[in-house]
Amino acid sequence: MNAKRYNSIDLWKLIMAFCVVALHTITLEQSKLIIINELYDSFVNMAVPFFFIASGFLLAKKLQLPLHKEENIDIIKNYLIRIVKLYLIWNIIYLPLAIIGFILDKSTPLMSIYLYLRGLFLVGQQYNSWPLWYLLSTIYSLLFIIFLLKRKQSLKTITIIGAILFLLGIGLTYISDYTGQEVMIINVIKRILSLTISSGRIFSGMFYIPMGMMLSKKSLKSSYCWILLLAGYIVNVLITQPHISSILISLSSIGLFGIVSSISFKDSIVYPFIRKMSTVIYFIHMYVWSIYYKRLCEKPTALGVGWIE
Repeated sequence: MNAKRYNSIDLWKLIMAFCVVALHTITLEQSKLIIINELYDSFVNMAVPFFFIASGFLLAKKLQLPLHKEENIDIIKNYLIRIVKLYLIWNIIYLPLAIIGFILDKSTPLMSIYLYLRGLFLVGQQYNSWPLWYLLSTIYSLLFIIFLLKRKQSLKTITIIGAILFLLGIGLTYISDYTGQEVMIINVIKRILSLTISSGRIFSGMFYIPMGMMLSKKSLKSSYCWILLLAGYIVNVLITQPHISSILISLSSIGLFGIVSSISFKDSIVYPFIRKMSTVIYFIHMYVWSIYYKRLCEKPTALGVGWIE
């Protein structure tokens, strides 16, 4: 594979951008075939992990070992600044939708300001701007990586700590979704989450980005990648528990990325276009969906695929 261009990753980023669209528009909402829904969900849910892993992989390709060298940290800082700028720009672009959301919810001006700042700094999401949480998670993940690299921690250690935080995030998401018997400590944690980060997904990048960096420095054997992909995917189809599913998706996503990154495509003028299109589709689709949802049809989530019964 070309040392500077990873065309197979660019192609799959475009595929995964469409998967994110599918996630947010609930494309198979009307399908009554459970197995089709499970196969579909297990695939499209690999989209955001794939983007995280790709970010870590491509970032690490610019770094030299040992990673805690000052010039490496400077490269990560520059990437962080770029992501912060991107995050702020897209929040400005999505500001009209955020205002519409506050109007629809009849929020007071003070409550609207609080909710906006909470969404901006803690959740990464406003009204119909769901894709932006990926950028906020990336920002906190890069700060996390810089913090540990400055303390001369190895990439393996960073990935292990990130995995622990990822599991913590899954636990917090479980608590935020909990609807069982009343338990005081769970109610307290749910209340704190509702006022702050909402769920544990913000921790996702802290595992996936270092994992992508690991794959950049030491690739997995193809057989291991296929085992991770197929085992994670098949078991996830069979198990419907969403929080266990998050762990299985992480395995299948790592396997998928390992396979994709090992494939070499010849350079073409198509790939720079694909690279730009995946970014545009990922970030702009909620605007298109919002207009479609509110103005053009009564059941927008069906998107013309209600024939899958």
